[in-house]
Amino acid sequence: MITAYKAPSLEAVWPRPTIAPKPSYVTGTADPVISLNTSAHMHWLFNSDVHAIAAVTAPSTTASMWKEVTVPGELAMQGYDIENDTAYFYKTVLAIPNDYKDKTIILRFHGVYSKARVWVNGTFIREHQGGFTTWDCNITQQVVAGEAASLVVEFVDDIMDPSIGSKYAHHNIGGILRDVELIALPQVHLTRLHYEVDFDEKYENAELKLMIGAQLAHTREAHVQLELFDANLHSVSLEQHDIHFTDDRSELCLTLPVEQPHKWNAERPYLYTLRASLISEQLLLEAVEIKVGFRKITYAGANGTDPREVYVNGERIKLRGTCRHSIHPELGRVTSAELDQQDVKMLREQNVNYVRTSHYPPTEAFLAACDELGMYVEEETAVNFQYANGPGPWRDDEVWYMNQLAEMIERDRSHPSVLIWSLANECGWRKNEEGNKFRRQLAYVRQEEPTRPTKFSYPFLVEDGSTTDIYSAHYAGYQDDMAHHLVSYGVSREDIVINESSPVIHDEYAHIACYNLNELMRDNNVRNFWGESILRFWERIVNTTGALGGALWANIDDIFLLPDGVPERHQQHSLGSAAGYGEWGNMSDIWRRPKPEFWLTKKAYSPVRLTEQPAGNPGDAPLMLSIKNWFNHTNLNDVSVHCEIYKEDSRIEAYTFQGPDVKPYEEGILTLPKRAWEDHERIRLSFQMQDGLIVDEYEIPITPPQFQYREEVGGKLMLEESDQRYRINNDRVTFIYDKHAAQLLEASFNGNTLLSGGPQLHAAGIELGRWIPESIQAEIMDGGKHAIVTIVGHYNAGWRVQFVQTISETGTIETRYMLLDVQPEQPLQEFGLSFRLPAHLECVEWEKSGLYSAYPEHHIGRLRGRAKRVRADYDRCPDQYGVRPNWEWKDDMRNYYLEAKDNPRSGIVTNDFKTMREHIYYYQVGFESIKEWLRVESKGHEAARVRYELEQPQRVNDTDTSILTYTGEWSQGQDSKCYQGTETFSNQPGASASFEFYGTGVQLLYKKQSNTGSLLIQVDDHPAQLIAAHSDIGMPLYQQRIDIQDLPLGSHKLTVQVPEHNDGAYVIIDAFEILNNTVSPAVEAELIINQAWNYEGLSWGNYGGEAIEVHTGCAYSTTLRLTDSPVVSKRG
Repeated sequence: MITAYKAPSLEAVWPRPTIAPKPSYVTGTADPVISLNTSAHMHWLFNSDVHAIAAVTAPSTTASMWKEVTVPGELAMQGYDIENDTAYFYKTVLAIPNDYKDKTIILRFHGVYSKARVWVNGTFIREHQGGFTTWDCNITQQVVAGEAASLVVEFVDDIMDPSIGSKYAHHNIGGILRDVELIALPQVHLTRLHYEVDFDEKYENAELKLMIGAQLAHTREAHVQLELFDANLHSVSLEQHDIHFTDDRSELCLTLPVEQPHKWNAERPYLYTLRASLISEQLLLEAVEIKVGFRKITYAGANGTDPREVYVNGERIKLRGTCRHSIHPELGRVTSAELDQQDVKMLREQNVNYVRTSHYPPTEAFLAACDELGMYVEEETAVNFQYANGPGPWRDDEVWYMNQLAEMIERDRSHPSVLIWSLANECGWRKNEEGNKFRRQLAYVRQEEPTRPTKFSYPFLVEDGSTTDIYSAHYAGYQDDMAHHLVSYGVSREDIVINESSPVIHDEYAHIACYNLNELMRDNNVRNFWGESILRFWERIVNTTGALGGALWANIDDIFLLPDGVPERHQQHSLGSAAGYGEWGNMSDIWRRPKPEFWLTKKAYSPVRLTEQPAGNPGDAPLMLSIKNWFNHTNLNDVSVHCEIYKEDSRIEAYTFQGPDVKPYEEGILTLPKRAWEDHERIRLSFQMQDGLIVDEYEIPITPPQFQYREEVGGKLMLEESDQRYRINNDRVTFIYDKHAAQLLEASFNGNTLLSGGPQLHAAGIELGRWIPESIQAEIMDGGKHAIVTIVGHYNAGWRVQFVQTISETGTIETRYMLLDVQPEQPLQEFGLSFRLPAHLECVEWEKSGLYSAYPEHHIGRLRGRAKRVRADYDRCPDQYGVRPNWEWKDDMRNYYLEAKDNPRSGIVTNDFKTMREHIYYYQVGFESIKEWLRVESKGHEAARVRYELEQPQRVNDTDTSILTYTGEWSQGQDSKCYQGTETFSNQPGASASFEFYGTGVQLLYKKQSNTGSLLIQVDDHPAQLIAAHSDIGMPLYQQRIDIQDLPLGSHKLTVQVPEHNDGAYVIIDAFEILNNTVSPAVEAELIINQAWNYEGLSWGNYGGEAIEVHTGCAYSTTLRLTDSPVVSKRG
């Protein structure tokens, strides 16, 4: 017989809250837990004009003034403009069931942002601070079973909430954000039920330590009977136990031995069910069931382990992680149980095994899904950006900090998925009393729940010697030592105390493309290129002792499709109608559609590692591939391998077998059976877990692919010359050059125009300026087999170039170009050639090499495919703001984060079409209603894309003082990311810039950064508008736009002014655009062929590609073909 003992009494660091476990059974009660979320039977009302409790029931407040709203759900997303620090009220009616008589009745809130007060039947019950934790109201004395009860909930969106949830979301999120429940408990009931697990040295047999509390009420005695069931609900034998509660024994502990339990880990999430039955006077009063995972965490060198590592059930782990926010596409900072379950499934499909719940605790449903499906969780309390740069405008409210931390731990400590407790995000831990809240948090966790390691994100200004168990590093560089205890953001190592033997977790790293708005607007391939960065990061982390893992920033796009009338507040990063921090989802958009980064994360995080290069032909022997196992807990012989062998597009063989015997973090050989291998075959391999999860796929060629292009001889080329033009043609191709412009005017095949201009240098990152021709010469060579056209000219920016085009009778045109002068040499993001195209484009097709050998059919990085310019059903089903799309992300034609929803210049190409394809073998442009193609032919070293846009409005640069008038003190600066590389700035109060324009609208292009503030903008005599123009994300935001439209066609005056009370903050002007909606803009179509490219805007430690070095004397070549013949390929 094992007897429970009284829980030890310690001087508590902070009072532990009571959050009674939800019962599965209560005597005499049909449904002890009732959802109070909005439903057909539950209605919540809201009145945005009521700001005092007395007005809720005042006769002047009529019923028609209260509108039905969805709970849980942001009120802002439902059309209500919520102000900070203002009281608002919900009201509803509770139907108290008859069988709740003589029960303790609890009203449970799982999250009301950010301060709340509750009244039931007119009686004040309690208040609460903190928007993301669970708290209870005991309403037993205020309600009567079988009768209705009125419920009023007040909330205040407090601007000083330490989570800064509203500022972070760029709009006010105040309201009921999580589930509300009505719970019936017997008067004698359990107040807590938690467990901890320990194992013997061999991790074979376990001890289950239970912590049980009870409220005895009227009785003096009660006892608990425990039952344990395995995953198939078969009873597990437990030793006899005696758990008796008395007046002085309301909290008890008990340790039960369990022989050889199935262990829980994120790869095999085996769960037991523990049932605790509370009995008094031989009557079963209540049953509570919780899930139990036999999981033990070892850290800080315990039991002789390496202090630089963390172990689960004795096995060293690496955390393949991501940071996650709660978000619902229609309800804002909210999730549902269905979304939580879907998110964890998608994360597992992505090979993610660890989630950091930034920057607040998650829902119960999310943790339950992590327990069930297998996911490690770092649970973070709702403290964010506090004293990040010394004392700031944040309230030092220890009660607020401590209560929500204690609520988080008390609710969630029995979830086996929870691996780490996080005390804050990006906060400063000061030596003086300002740091007391963090010291108190750490002390509370170590006293209350020490089985998990702690982390403070990040160790910034930890001045007093306090150290958590895990060291947090944010945004290390991809080439850094991943075990280095990184100190950043201007803090020196002398400022803080570091436990150098602690493991390092990169709990924010490899930031997804998000703030580099110019790159995102120019080319979606920046998302695909990010895969290069995460691969380099993860391989470095895995191969570094002391690097625990990392959490990508971030999981789901954090954008909010605010309805009309609800403004973006606090700060603005977007260029469009959607609010929020950014499209940083490595998994999905808000609708849970996989983004390109989904597959790139899955591949980088893959626990099955094969070389992606051609395998080579072994002849008639077995094919042997080197394979690495990067699982934490799984031998590769527990993984099934499905093999398919293809020749061209035909499958010729398929079979399935078990993987080789390779233990975690070891290397072995994957052997495919002997057969007669052929060079142009390719092998598709997929690796599948026992639960059906496919962890990786490969498509490995035996030999590299080869391509053949049909040569269509069209007869000898002829040259005709006039004063104005050169004409080169045969019976299939025609090339016409303008001699004065020294440019190609038209290139056609079979009479169909495929080129309408060029060649031009393409240099993204600088403004080359106007093309100034110098000379052009044309001649026929080789008896009419070839024509050579030599063009020399220069640009305003000082670049001088020679183009030599060799035209063949078969329709190819090779363009060799040499830089004769480069003035000055500047950093570039793309460098190559461009050609103008006719506007009637239909699609592009390509074949290329890539980072990986296999991609999904919907991925923009796929190695071969076709991208349509316009989605097939666009006319019938266009993109609409706030409406769920029913197509793949690649087929979107609008991006409401980068463009206004009413922007008439958008919606003309798909994401897929505008994406640059790197390392092409060929890239061809197809046209509407004709069969001819324009093809780029390469050997895998070039990249190509099509720019297809409406003609740009007239743009006025900030330096053009012939148009602009500056008053006051303004200065000019250089920045290559600004228009024409210049900016003009001032922080003198009252300084202004103005100009007169003719049109129907105007746009100001400006720059945001840490030292910019607000600006005033005025058109004609209309009142000036104060616009927030500050950003504190750590990098500038370029070409931010203020859009003024719908002016009457005519002359207008625009004035931009530095506000009088600006506290030294700057206004930075980039350029202006003049709009005229009475004229339909023409389409500009351009084929761009790059010899070099990078994405330096990725920043945040990411690999952005190699620097482009272009200088005088550099020479390049590219080949185009005008054709109506298909590509013939022999793919390995």
